[in-house]
Amino acid sequence: MISDNIYFLKQIELFLNTLDTGFIDEHLSMDIEYSSPALSMAIINKNNVMQYLNEVIRIIKKYMWSNKILLNASIGYLPSMQMQPCIELIQMINNDRLRFIVLADSDGIFITEINIFKIPKTAEVIYCEQDIFFN
Repeated sequence: MISDNIYFLKQIELFLNTLDTGFIDEHLSMDIEYSSPALSMAIINKNNVMQYLNEVIRIIKKYMWSNKILLNASIGYLPSMQMQPCIELIQMINNDRLRFIVLADSDGIFITEINIFKIPKTAEVIYCEQDIFFN
């Protein structure tokens, strides 16, 4: 299951770095659940999630060209998460640096859940430049 999540995290990382939903569209479960600090409650259902993400992308792209919003996503893990693979998402808005952790669950075929959490500036993230292999 960890190797499935690494594959799906790579697709999410590509999506976040390119803002192209094509990297995740075919991998999302029809009943996916998506949560983030920007939402008061989780979004459920692939169509609703894609509609939300497309609107967020539209807003981000509008401000990216003026350098008011910058994004960078990298696969890694937090030592405090017991080696669970994740994505660190750095979001710069008007020179204010925000850090988020993106976690994904899957059923082995589709991504069933995406959760985004804000993390403190002092949290340590260990990056993985190569594929992660677990015994």
